[in-house]
Amino acid sequence: MELIEARKARRKHDWGRCDLYAVEIGEAICRRIAAGESMVDICAGPDMPVTGTVYEWLRVHPDFSDMYVQARGVQAELLADEAWTIAKAAAPTTVPVARLQFDVIRWRAARLAPKVWGEGDKASGPTKINVFVQRFSDGAVISGPGVGER
Repeated sequence: MELIEARKARRKHDWGRCDLYAVEIGEAICRRIAAGESMVDICAGPDMPVTGTVYEWLRVHPDFSDMYVQARGVQAELLADEAWTIAKAAAPTTVPVARLQFDVIRWRAARLAPKVWGEGDKASGPTKINVFVQRFSDGAVISGPGVGER
């Protein structure tokens, strides 16, 4: 309870929502990502925040963002191992399905860790993540880097 009160005291406005980020929750999310789970599956749990909250935490908390980038890199390594297992297990009759699985896994690994698994110059993407929150009704960006700074 002291933590919540301390965060309320740091807020710019009394009417703003309290940021309930906790390092323990961030670590739990990153451990599950590194183990291969998707953000949607993780956030579906009863004791986890919704995906929008997690993406806001990525924008606001650099320590969580760093852990997240590392977890996604580990997930990419896990996917590469999975692709290798699929390739080794392919039989002449299962090659088309194995090829599809391999290509999808390779594509996902390249997006998670472009410097390691990307192809050629495409792999020089950023290691930091910029998250923008957009309103569905009119498409207005309501939160993200540079929004509200004037």
